[in-house]
Amino acid sequence: RLSQIAGMVPTPLVLHGGSGVPDEQIRMAEEAGIRKVNFATDLCYAFLDQVMVTERTTVALDVFMREPIHAIRDYCIGKIRLLGADRIL
Repeated sequence: RLSQIAGMVPTPLVLHGGSGVPDEQIRMAEEAGIRKVNFATDLCYAFLDQVMVTERTTVALDVFMREPIHAIRDYCIGKIRLLGADRIL
């Protein structure tokens, strides 16, 4: 169905709610015409999971935020590669 819709409209299709969707299904959606995927909930989880394991004795904000920020970066890099966006430029 996505392929049919993508072939009928000039507007790029967006998948709202990509969090929790298996990578294979994300790839299939992209192959069918999806051009943007939203992963906001998964980004929040990546961040919060690292916040929860950070020692409470770490009071310097730049040190405290280091691993949560790296978790978001790593998650984003994985999705960029999954969707082939690293090969665009």
